[in-house]
Order: sequence, then C-alpha cells, then structure tokens
Amino acid sequence: MSINSRQIQFTADVLTSAGVVTGAGPLYNIMSVSVTEEIDRIGQVEVVVPAVGDREIALVAAQNQIQVHAWDGFTYSQLATGYMHNIALTYGDDGMPVYSITGPDLLYELVELSTGYNCLYDDRDVKTVIVGTTATATSLLGGTGWTQGSVEDFGNATIEYSAETRFSALTMLCEQLGRHVRQGSTEQTLDFGVFGASSGVRLTNMHHMLGGQQSTTDISIIGSATITTMSADIENRLFPLGKDGFDMRDATAASANIKAMTVRGPTGHSSTCNGAITAADTSFIIAAVATIVIGDELWLGDATDWTQTHEIVKVTNVAGTTITILDEFANSFADGTTVIRIPQFYVESAASQATYGVRENCPQFGWIGPADKSANIAEQQLAADALYAAANARMTRYADSYESYQFAGVKQFPSDVKVGQKIRVVFNGAMNAFGGTIYKAIDDDFYVTRIKRSWAADGSRSVELDVSDVNRPTPNNASLVLFNLDTMKWIGLG
Repeated sequence: MSINSRQIQFTADVLTSAGVVTGAGPLYNIMSVSVTEEIDRIGQVEVVVPAVGDREIALVAAQNQIQVHAWDGFTYSQLATGYMHNIALTYGDDGMPVYSITGPDLLYELVELSTGYNCLYDDRDVKTVIVGTTATATSLLGGTGWTQGSVEDFGNATIEYSAETRFSALTMLCEQLGRHVRQGSTEQTLDFGVFGASSGVRLTNMHHMLGGQQSTTDISIIGSATITTMSADIENRLFPLGKDGFDMRDATAASANIKAMTVRGPTGHSSTCNGAITAADTSFIIAAVATIVIGDELWLGDATDWTQTHEIVKVTNVAGTTITILDEFANSFADGTTVIRIPQFYVESAASQATYGVRENCPQFGWIGPADKSANIAEQQLAADALYAAANARMTRYADSYESYQFAGVKQFPSDVKVGQKIRVVFNGAMNAFGGTIYKAIDDDFYVTRIKRSWAADGSRSVELDVSDVNRPTPNNASLVLFNLDTMKWIGLG
C-alpha cells in the first residue's frame, strides 16, 4: 500500500472467524497502527484504540480478526489484517485507558492447518504440486484459502511431513532447498523462492545526503543504528543425518560435493584393497584389517570424488586379511582403492575453510528419508539427494560470518519494499553495539529480514528495519526454542 499524505485516517473492522465483518460499524478512533513483516516467520499487527466507547469494548471482546484500513486523502486502502491474540488494557500519559491489540498477521492461518500424518511428496514439482494452489487439493496451499504469489519454478523435490502445520511444512521445504517464504503483495498470497532482488533503495545516515536528495524516492535516511548480531557460528563441513540415521550414501553422481571419511575414535579404520576387485566377486583382500569385524559396513571408492564409482558392502567373514561380503560386488575396483569402515559422509566449503579453518557440524534433518527402510534404490537415491540439497542449502547460509543491523527512525523508506529484497547501506559513524558504541563504516548490499512500519493518528510515520549480510533471519528467543523442540522431536526425544 502506498500512503501519499501525512493526514492519514485509520479505521478497523473486527471480523468473525469466517472473515465476516461484525458489529455495528468500524472503529474510528485509531491511535496508532504497526505492521511487522519478517522473512520465513509470521508477522505481527498492532492496533491501539481508546478503551472508553461501548463499540470499542464490544468489538474488542470478540477477539477474532482485526482488519485495518487507511485513508490518505487520495486512496482508501486495506492496510493489514491480524489476529487479536493479545489485548492489553493500559493507560496513556493523560490517564485515558487504551486497548493495545496485538497478534500475528494472516500467515498465522497456515499455522492453524495441518499436513496430517505421513504426507509424502516423492519427486514432485515444487511449484505446482508441493506448494501448489488452492485448486491443488493435496498441496500445502490446498484448502487454505491462500494462492500463489511469486513462486519459483524450482523443479522437483522429495520431502515427507508428519503432523506439521502448513507453515512449518513450508519453512522445512525452505530449509531443505535454501529458499524463503513471505506473504505476497496482497493478502492470502504466498511468495516462495530464493529472493534477494535489489530494491534500488540506498539507506544512509544524514551526513551522506547531498543537496536535493531529501525529495528522492530511492534514498532513505537512518535515524539510529544498532549492531544486533556479530556471529561466528560458521559451518563449513557438514555431516547431515535424516530420519532414523539416514545418510547420503545413495546420493547420485550429480551430488558431486559429497565426500567420505572414517568414523572417529578407536573404532575408526581406513585402508586400501590389496589387489583388484571384479564385479560379482564375493571376497577381497585388504591391506590392513585392523578393527574390521563381521557385520561392519565398508565403503569402497574415491573418498574425495563422489562422481567416481563407489559402493558399500557388508562384512560376513574376516579371515586374516581376506574379507567376505554379503551378496556380490556390483562394481569393479582397482588395486589400492580406498576402503573405509563404518563410513561417514559430508559436504564442505573449501573457500570458507581457507578463510576460517575447518568448522564441523552434524545437522539433523529428521523429516528427510525414504518412506520405509525397504524402499527401492530409486527412492533411496531421491531421499539421499534431498538430504544433500538440504546440507548444501544450510552451508550456503552458514559458511561465512554473519552480521545483522537494526535501523530505527528510517525516513522516506518506500512502502513497496518487501522482506527478502536487498538494499544498499552506506553508513559512516557511531553505532550502538552491545551496551556501548563503536565506529562503523559500511558500504554494501544487505538483505532486509524484518520491516516494522508504524503510523500514528496524526499521520506521522516511522520505520524500523533489520538487515543482514546473509539471507537468513536473525535468531530470536522464540525461533531458538522452536528449533530446539523440533530437534528433540526429530531425534526421538519429543
């Protein structure tokens, strides 16, 4: 919505759960409105109204949805719709009682609907089948009242849900594919994609302004600046696991960045085969047996190049340096081929390691894996490729250091900029930082991860922005708690 005049008049309707306007008429005496959007998260709407009229008291008691409209002297527009989840009675400076009504925006509708149990999308098109539309009954948007806004034509993906909300299902898909979600340009439309397009906006502190720039639409002025995160939670070698300990062993050759290594600790062992192996062989000689015992899994191949022939076999007998395996070898291997006992599979970023050293992590993607352990090799490969994609997407977000900033009192910020877009930040001066101030010089592009737009009854407007140099939201207490609860569930503790 574009507001062209400072003389704004607000009204608010209270809606039933079916979206029908209720009561004798709208609320007119709106004191202030705030609308917050966040990437990959539910936004928030806040409305403050006097608590002195019968209409206000009756409508607020309904506690359903509240829909805010604005008249800017030129256009009557719908500003935002939110849920009335929290209603606080407070008192203004003049002693007048007021209601502060806060709640999530309409994205919360996707929290109230579930995927049901055992919801499997097996190698399905992301845009038309998984995200889908309201006309696609089995899609994540099916039956929600939501339609597609800007949805990336990603291709196919494999993902399984069990009793997830539709919104958490979408954010899980984002994590697996390295994408994001946000509410679209109109209500009840969903954007899904990598985002990151330039908004064309330059954000700067006042002394960078040139004469005549105060009236431009692509330069915004910073009121105050705060460093919110300077994080070194870098991950550049990942050992991902899916559900029930599922790993990347069956990923296809296209997943070229996968590597294998021996397990750590006293049970680990890496060796080479002593002599060539021919397909259909049932035994082979190893250079050093060490800790290999019956029942072990052995990986053979080039541990640094997944595109080369590789295979996993199971040991049924150990006699000296001769290993007998279950079934037959499916491939032939040259003398000296690497043999790894109980292999672990990982992906890594050499560029990040060159800068920061090796930083390892074992992320859990408990929703990724074949439908059952007896799945055929094609299904195993689809699930392994999905796990590989999820690990790569995570490394894209965590391979470098992370900085985020909050800018308050931003002036002339365009109303059509959305979270997920980029803005240019040109800042030179003192910045609030962890209880003190530091000098900071910035001239770079940043992702907008949160926008809070507020309007007062007198028409004054304020904007608060969160930006980051990596396209992921700044962690907050709520998101960390939810992440930890989900992790406990994935590993069987919840």
